Amino acid sequence: MAIWFASIAVSTAVVGLTTGGIMLAPGRRFIEEFTCPGVTVEQGTPQWGGWTFPELVVEPPTALRRTVTFLSADGVLLRGEFWAQTRSAPTIIISHGFHLPSMYFRSVAALEYAHGANILLFDYRAIGRVH
Repeated sequence: MAIWFASIAVSTAVVGLTTGGIMLAPGRRFIEEFTCPGVTVEQGTPQWGGWTFPELVVEPPTALRRTVTFLSADGVLLRGEFWAQTRSAPTIIISHGFHLPSMYFRSVAALEYAHGANILLFDYRAIGRVH
């Protein structure tokens, strides 16, 4: 009986690994095709998709904004800003994604800041302000 359970366990593992391996190729293709690493979507292009952002939202005063940098493991310097409230508050991290630099999300950040949160807004590699 133990041999029977062992053979079922081995068969299940083989099927699982085979299925995972087969799914890896289409998954990688899907990621490459739909994320297009290193490509920035520009407003007005078909890829933009008609998105809109909040308007007329005031950013915090310069005295409450600080430039931040992150040095990646391979030496790429990532840049961003931290907007601090004048009192203790939760922090919202705004990560842009989908090939839009963080500058497009400043109004979203300002809206969240106006509702009392600290904001960390930064650009990933190959998008926006990186050096």
